[in-house]
Amino acid sequence: MTPSRSARRELTALHPGYLRLLVDWAALQPHPGRPPALEAPLSGCDRGIGPCGAYAGIGGALEAIAASKRAAGAEGGFRVVLDVYGVPDWAARGRLGL
Repeated sequence: MTPSRSARRELTALHPGYLRLLVDWAALQPHPGRPPALEAPLSGCDRGIGPCGAYAGIGGALEAIAASKRAAGAEGGFRVVLDVYGVPDWAARGRLGL
């Protein structure tokens, strides 16, 4: 069994109430004139800490989450928390105040 599969099995056994999905806005949409690259492949390795499993971007993660929630039925199994970080330069406002 791969480390990713083993980690997923162990995590699922805990029946978590929340799933935190990290969204790096600057990486998804570096330019304002282009839509976010929701299907851009990601390494699946946050901060270089394994186990890592590449996947089909945020769009792929959202599809997997939706499938998991459908399989869980009316209870839904868990709630999703989107953690958006990495504001691109074009969307950031200059420093305010002192």
